Amino acid sequence: FFFLLPFHLFVYFISISPSHPISTGKLEGFNNRIKVAKRIAYGYRDEDYFFSLILFISIPSIRSQSLKKT
Repeated sequence: FFFLLPFHLFVYFISISPSHPISTGKLEGFNNRIKVAKRIAYGYRDEDYFFSLILFISIPSIRSQSLKKT
């Protein structure tokens, strides 16, 4: 009985997926921003700069304020 439990859960989640659409677009977009930041930060010795760059990218209110100043 226990070996069939994961399969039944799998079938259940597949059956309810059309009624509950879930998109991973925002997550994939954020992962893409991190990849771009890694390419930009390549060669820097300071890891703190990289993590602060990721924080800067992840907070849209700070990012939009800095763009308005320029």
